[in-house]
Amino acid sequence: MINLGLSSANLKLFQQSLWTGYNLKVTIQILDLNHNRISDVSLKLLSGQVNKSFWDIVTSNATIELLDPDNQVGFDTTNPSEGALYMDRMIKIVWSVWSDLLPMWVDVPLFCGPVIKVSRDDAILTVECQGKESLYVEPHMVWYPRTYSKGTRLVSALRDLLGERGGETKFDFPEWDRKIKKDYSLKVETPIWDMARKLVGSRLVHQLFYDGRGYLQLRNCPTIPIFTMTEQQLCSVPKLVFDSDAVRNTVRVKGATPEGKKQVIANAHLPASDPSSSTSLGRISNGAVRKRHLVEVVDDPDVNTQKEADQVAKDTLASLDLQNVTFDFDSVYLPHLEPGDVFQLSTRDFSRNLRHKNFSIPLIAGEPQTNGTYRRLVPLTRKKRR
Repeated sequence: MINLGLSSANLKLFQQSLWTGYNLKVTIQILDLNHNRISDVSLKLLSGQVNKSFWDIVTSNATIELLDPDNQVGFDTTNPSEGALYMDRMIKIVWSVWSDLLPMWVDVPLFCGPVIKVSRDDAILTVECQGKESLYVEPHMVWYPRTYSKGTRLVSALRDLLGERGGETKFDFPEWDRKIKKDYSLKVETPIWDMARKLVGSRLVHQLFYDGRGYLQLRNCPTIPIFTMTEQQLCSVPKLVFDSDAVRNTVRVKGATPEGKKQVIANAHLPASDPSSSTSLGRISNGAVRKRHLVEVVDDPDVNTQKEADQVAKDTLASLDLQNVTFDFDSVYLPHLEPGDVFQLSTRDFSRNLRHKNFSIPLIAGEPQTNGTYRRLVPLTRKKRR
């Protein structure tokens, strides 16, 4: 969840205002790649939306339509050789709510990332952006080699990788003592984000992503619900699909093999009472239950101790239990939730914990937030003649 700087009591009032009524203000700013403000184009906004995804390498993207009959935004030019000027620009989107329950404005940083495409149709300028992860994927590659040695703190290695080699200055890292357990060689022509993901490991255990402020965040992948969504917040009937291909009831972690010792192995199982457990899905043969183990194997040579392996197995199993249900429904706006957050969907018929994997938030009032899928929320604006 995005930190809004609110107390627990005020956060509840803010969330309540999202379905009881509020005033909305959307701020659109143009920044350079170092987060310096260049201009404000909020009054030119016609439509747009922000999409977020837990599984995609680039976890957010945005599209905005601006009314710009006099070419004041400055993204496009009559000189084709200058057509890439937008590549050194970013878009920052802040979604602000005036809540009578508080009463105050609450600013929710919704998106911050580089512009990747600009197109014009008469007076309408369409700007497409991606999250800041896009700055470090192909074709951006490392030009100078580097080795991160065994025993280096993970956060230190990430700061060097994304900061010294990628130019990043905006970090929001926990004070972890976790150290990398082997040497990692950063070779020339290696995409920076590929190396960052290798250092962090499984996304089911640790999550590395850019938040709506444009800060790089590192956190344990959430498994505990932080919000309960009820029928009061729903705008459509939820469509839930149980995905049998995604079900796992057992995790086996294969860690390092210390010199002169056996390989570190850990197993974790869903409790027998769980409907997806190996016991529940088992078959009866000769009067005995033959358990059906649906296994996720995790090969992680960075895991050196049994305690570490047990924890990785436990965390992975908890995350996997959230993956076997896909969903699709509309709701009121919940702009402060981040991709990967866990929420509880509770209706008169069922209650289920779900991971916020894909969702779209409109930038103008009148359309609901979509959850579980991407859909274009706002139709393309009709042409406006000068």
